[in-house]
Amino acid sequence: MIEDRFGVRVQKVSWLSEMKEWRLEQCRRVGSSLSTFIRKRKTGEAAVNAWRVHYPQLYILFEEVDGFEEVS
Repeated sequence: MIEDRFGVRVQKVSWLSEMKEWRLEQCRRVGSSLSTFIRKRKTGEAAVNAWRVHYPQLYILFEEVDGFEEVS
């Protein structure tokens, strides 16, 4: 019950979708899932790496957006 109410689990986004096609709902899912990765990992770097692996569409952010890598 707590998982449904507080969103403490990673939410699904189709692996076949491209980030530029995401609507607000998919962006919300990916963004709120980061907090779950943070709570379940010992370091911020491990959390961000797990987030990147779970949502492969995010790789472009880390590769092409200057300064985004510094988030981790």
